[in-house]
Amino acid sequence: MAVKYLVSGGEGALGKTVISMLLQRGEKVRILMSELSDTRIYRNNPNKKK
Repeated sequence: MAVKYLVSGGEGALGKTVISMLLQRGEKVRILMSELSDTRIYRNNPNKKK
């Protein structure tokens, strides 16, 4: 069974660090952020499904 992660607060310092670590490990991550948040830092993830 594959593990998936849900991280809230993806724009905060801790959230960014946790998300970055998970993505570097190749984990599947869902990020809960405000619709006003800047999501550009997560869009160019090489592990992202297309």
